[in-house]
Amino acid sequence: MARHLQKAYKSAVLILLLAVSIFLKVHYMRKRTAVQREPHYPKDLNRRNKDARWKALQELDGWNFDGDRLKAIDCDAMSIAATKFKRISFRKYDWFGNQLFSYRKEVDIFRQICYFRRGSSVSHTLHQQSRTIPMLINFPKLCEITDNERGTLDLLILIKSRNTHYNLRGAIRKTWGNNMCWLGKTVRHVFVLGKRNDSREQERIVQEAKHHGDIIQRDFTDHYSNNTYKTMFAFQWAIAYCPEAPIYMFVDDDFFVNPIEVVAFLEKLDPRIVQHQIIGSQILMSRVVRNGTGPRKWALSKDVYPNTYYPNYLSGGFYMVGRELALDLYIAAQFTRFLPIDDAYLGLALNKLLVQLGHKNYIHMGEKRKMIKSYFEKFLGLHGYHTASRQRLTWKQVVPKNVCSTSLPDEASGMISPIRRTENKNDVGGSNSNLMRYLAACPEGANCKPPRKS
Repeated sequence: MARHLQKAYKSAVLILLLAVSIFLKVHYMRKRTAVQREPHYPKDLNRRNKDARWKALQELDGWNFDGDRLKAIDCDAMSIAATKFKRISFRKYDWFGNQLFSYRKEVDIFRQICYFRRGSSVSHTLHQQSRTIPMLINFPKLCEITDNERGTLDLLILIKSRNTHYNLRGAIRKTWGNNMCWLGKTVRHVFVLGKRNDSREQERIVQEAKHHGDIIQRDFTDHYSNNTYKTMFAFQWAIAYCPEAPIYMFVDDDFFVNPIEVVAFLEKLDPRIVQHQIIGSQILMSRVVRNGTGPRKWALSKDVYPNTYYPNYLSGGFYMVGRELALDLYIAAQFTRFLPIDDAYLGLALNKLLVQLGHKNYIHMGEKRKMIKSYFEKFLGLHGYHTASRQRLTWKQVVPKNVCSTSLPDEASGMISPIRRTENKNDVGGSNSNLMRYLAACPEGANCKPPRKS
């Protein structure tokens, strides 16, 4: 009897040791895998990592996406608590939407985002073709920090531009698109372009890109109906090639941007949540334009969009998106039926994400002459600057000369002279009242003489 007990005891000990050995081996392999897959994000992202991120976003393959991963979260649970990626807890329903009207869900958006962030593929989407359109011009190192700059990138500006707007891009580069004119902030800008069927025009764009190093281009027709392609291209590029920036600012090239007000606004944002916010000029309960009832470029048939109203959205000419929300929004957009109106399309995706839109005053989308008297000195972005001359004139009149840490070339001589920093708060380059009268009197595109300084 004692012999049998001794054998049973030895067997139990061996089984226990074997179980402990298996447990330790599995734990070691999990830890090793986690270490191998743990990214150094957003630091030390080299060209190879960023190219892999671009491809991962094309294929919606979370395994090859070099970024922070969700851990210890069950993506299939009936409810998921708030995390640093999703600031609210949520439950799974058959309907989604944060407004009175909702949509029958095509797919569980939160589950797909959770899968991607845990390192899984979620490639069964609606817009695979648009994600694989070839990129013609790219500058993957654009967001790298140089030795002369501070250690972090503060802002990426993505400027949606028409191919033929050469002069406008030139004026923007010398004004608010100058990375040195952002009050000491480390800023990058990039122009986002499509393509037109004109070989001479394309060669000119290629040469412009080589000279300035600030253009990205994808092989889709550059037309208003393809604005959604251009916007999603900008999102994909920013997420892949500029994860160093905590916030992305999307701007149309017919906007004038005031760096002083933008920087002041960004500094007021809570750094704990800025990467999860989207802020712009909110459009409330916008009625859908049908054929024959409004401008053709905004008209949609009921087959494309059957509802009478859009969910609330931000006007596409000027808005800011935090880095983490940008990834969620990009994934959600891949599961959203395509609309040619880019801002309404993003509004649908944001509605699926239950995101509260942030509205900011002083982002003006309408007619300049109706707002300039009361808002001129406070605006972040002002719409309607279709010519290079207006961009340069407004910059000269509104922005203090000592804003830029490096002076801009003098157009007459081509020489660069250093700018002395001053504390003169009244040095705004001229009278705003003169400028207001000038803009009201001078027709768009006319060759008018600039107002005299008072």
